Order: sequence, then structure tokens, then C-alpha cells
Amino acid sequence: ILIDTRFMAVVADEILPGDFYSPMTRAVYTAMLELFNSGAEIEPIAISETVKRLGPSEETTARLNGISGIMNMATGLPMWTVGSDSDTVRGYAKTIKELATLRRLTHMLGNLAEEVASEETPPAEMLTKVQQSINAICTSTTKGRMASLAEVAFTVTERARDIREGRLQAAGLLTGFRRIDHITNGLQKSDLIIIGGRPGHGKSAFVGQVALNVAELNPGAVVAIFSLEMSKEQYASRLLSNMAQVSELKIRSGNLHEDELQRVSDAAVKMHDLNIMIDDAGARTATGIRAELLRVQHERRGLDLV
Repeated sequence: ILIDTRFMAVVADEILPGDFYSPMTRAVYTAMLELFNSGAEIEPIAISETVKRLGPSEETTARLNGISGIMNMATGLPMWTVGSDSDTVRGYAKTIKELATLRRLTHMLGNLAEEVASEETPPAEMLTKVQQSINAICTSTTKGRMASLAEVAFTVTERARDIREGRLQAAGLLTGFRRIDHITNGLQKSDLIIIGGRPGHGKSAFVGQVALNVAELNPGAVVAIFSLEMSKEQYASRLLSNMAQVSELKIRSGNLHEDELQRVSDAAVKMHDLNIMIDDAGARTATGIRAELLRVQHERRGLDLV
């Protein structure tokens, strides 16, 4: 950045001041970021004055040694330019971010280990804190960047070519509803689909059937269900009823004929082989849901539908 200030625009959204281990480097980058955000020129004198104004520790200021110290930070670096070396700089930024993540993880695990050893926090609360801490680190490391329309259009064209030549499968997850599969070409990754309707019109029943079909028609598909209105047992009873083609009321009451009981038993055996996970903790926060999904994804080696 000291060699070509335009690099600030390349890394400003990738690196935070806290990602640097050295207090001196952290202080300089903080000053650079403030100058960049205010539209001021990023040069040694302005950086030095901003560092003084932001007031890091006296030790850090002394080690920085004013303008000469800032200029010495660029000594021996390659003369890169934005036009030809942006990807290289992004690679360095990625390395800084990864090392910062490892430091945060080490620090977090150390604190959690101390808290566990103290036995002051209830186990359930401790597990929630662990999930939230890991989720916070995962969230801080996932950022996208703006891409040109030409770049995205090229990617879409290449995908269409790969599908046409048989190198890539066109369809997403099959829902078992032919009309829906025809319109959507199957459920696609990153799709957010909202099912709307009046109360009692079968939204939950429809979603449950989609979940069942996806797990059944797409080998290996992992499906996660978060139920805010029914318990796990109620939801399982509904899915079992759909699969066995037996009234849910009969399953609940046990008033089954011999052939119906056999169909329910066969459906239960078949359901055993499906990767469907159900969560009925209605009070879950968005953070808690994300943490649970990360756990499922790790344990089941994938996650296809929520």
C-alpha cells in the first residue's frame, strides 16, 4: 500500500486492523484505513499524524519512529502495481487473514478450556457458548467480493457448455413434484424458496413431503428440518403417514389394520436409510440455527437442503 496506495481498495474489505499480530503494523494499518475511508491521501506524513491522533501505546509509537519508520516498512518490497499484481496482493491478504483466524481460534480455545476447567458454567450453556464462538470465527472469514458482469456471464456460459457436453449434471435436487422440477430444474444451491399460504392450507405438509422426496430421490442428500410448531415426534408421524399412505390419526391412535401396520413398519425401515435431521427447539436464534447446521454438515459430510 505504501508503494501503490491503490492497493488499499484491493484489501480494505478483506483485512481488519485486528488481523495483524504486530501492534506497530496494526497501528499503521488502522491509520491507513481511516485515511482511505475519509478519502484522504495515504502517505507517510498523514499516516504518522493519524497514528499519533488515534493514540496507540507510547511503546508502539516509539518503535514506529515517526515518518522514517513508516517509510522503512516499504524497504525491500517488490515494486508491484495494481494493474498486474492485484491477485498476488490478494493472496498475501488471504494469508494474513488465515493466520489471524488461527490466532483467534487458539485464543478462543484457551479461554474456553479455562472456563470448562473452572466448572462454573453449566454444561448446556458452555456448549452454546462454544457453538457461538466458532460460528463467530466462521462468519468473520466468509466474505464475497463484487465481480464484473462479464466475469459472471463467462462462468454461466461455461457451465451451460459443460452441461450440454455431459461434463456436468443439469438438474438440482428433485422434489418429486414434476411441475416444480420442470420450472426450477430441481432445487439449486443457494436458492431461498418461500412457501406462502393461509393457515391450514397445507404449507407444512407440503414442505415435509418435499423434504422426504429430496432425501428419497437424490441418493446421499442430507436434509435438515427446523420445526417451530411441531415436536420431532409429530413431524416424524406426519412423514411416516405420507410415506406409508396411512392416516396420521390412525398411527397416533394405534387403530391400524394388519396391512396398514405392515406399511407403517416398511416405511419406518425405509426412513432409516434417509438422511433427514429434525430440530424442534422453537426458541433457536439465527446464530443457533447456523451453528447446528455447521455441526450437521460436519457430521454428515454435507448438507443439501434446509
